[in-house]
Amino acid sequence: MRKKILAVSNDTGVANDLSNCILRLNDDKKLETVVLSEGPSRTIYESISIRYKTINDYGLNDVTEDSVNHIINKEMPSLILTGFSEGVMLEKYFIDSAKTKNINSFTILGGYTNYLKVVSDSKIKIPFKYMPDFICIMDNFVLEEMLKLNFDRNKLIITGNPYFDNLISLKNSFNKNDMTNIRRGLGLDNEDYLITFFSQALKKVIDNNTDKISKGYNELDVLSMLESSLCELDINNLSLLVKLHPKEDLESTRSAFSGKLNKVFFNRGYDPRKIMIVSDLVTGMFSTSLIESVYLDKDVISIQPNLKVPDTLLMNKLGLIVPVYNQEHLKPTLEKMIYDYSFKEELKQKRSQLRLDGKATERVVNEIYGLLNIN
Repeated sequence: MRKKILAVSNDTGVANDLSNCILRLNDDKKLETVVLSEGPSRTIYESISIRYKTINDYGLNDVTEDSVNHIINKEMPSLILTGFSEGVMLEKYFIDSAKTKNINSFTILGGYTNYLKVVSDSKIKIPFKYMPDFICIMDNFVLEEMLKLNFDRNKLIITGNPYFDNLISLKNSFNKNDMTNIRRGLGLDNEDYLITFFSQALKKVIDNNTDKISKGYNELDVLSMLESSLCELDINNLSLLVKLHPKEDLESTRSAFSGKLNKVFFNRGYDPRKIMIVSDLVTGMFSTSLIESVYLDKDVISIQPNLKVPDTLLMNKLGLIVPVYNQEHLKPTLEKMIYDYSFKEELKQKRSQLRLDGKATERVVNEIYGLLNIN
């Protein structure tokens, strides 16, 4: 009998982190890989033709500990493969259930986050309650941060993020014709100065989860500040593109704007990486898209005004992304990022030290094979 992997995801970010590995595992005849997808992760799998099941396919309606136990008993996997989704318990329940059944749980942590929070209960009263057997992490910077929080070193594996493997080929293959075609597809001209804001559904997460601690801001606060600052700068041929998060409500986000800017676009479905690569400046809060943009050699600003919790975006601390923590600093930071060419060159030199080898997927899959004793 072939060994089975059950891959579980809810958020798009998790699906992105798992997808390359799932595609590689699907090619292996020694294994059966079953994908359980809930929430917006389904759109990712559909876009790359990965077949998946939902809890409804098991005759279930809700994500509960009992329903998760039912699915595991039905599938009898040898390994649970997950990520960590924001504001839902799906992956955490599977990790917890796997412990009681002596099934290995293997998690890919694709970015920088509140590491203790993702493996604990909502208020971290029970630290490490949902700690998987192994976590694949991005780099030594993440390792150092997690060790400070008393994570078990034996459970942390540095692999890089499989989702970033494709960034190298995209960056190297891109040309001026691609730039023109993508901008045209977005309704933009080549001479437009394009600032992209990668949004996140923070307001909805807080509104729908009363136990969630506010970061001190949400996407509406940040976009309103951004509009005012850009208006004062009066940039020639400015276009602001707001890349909507899958969970985000367009009309709610649109309400952040008062009409001060002439060209504001909203987009949900276009390939975010293509948007990154044609942008002149990338902004956002703490989205993984900001990290990807750095690897694509873009100037990036992280806007997190009145931040009440620790900044989880490690590239802010490393000086690879320029952080803004209050409204007064936003306009001068934007001005510096757009017009100060010596500062832009300094950022470019820092980015040049980053390395991606395109082999993170291979490393993760090899770790899975090792756990399952597959040669």
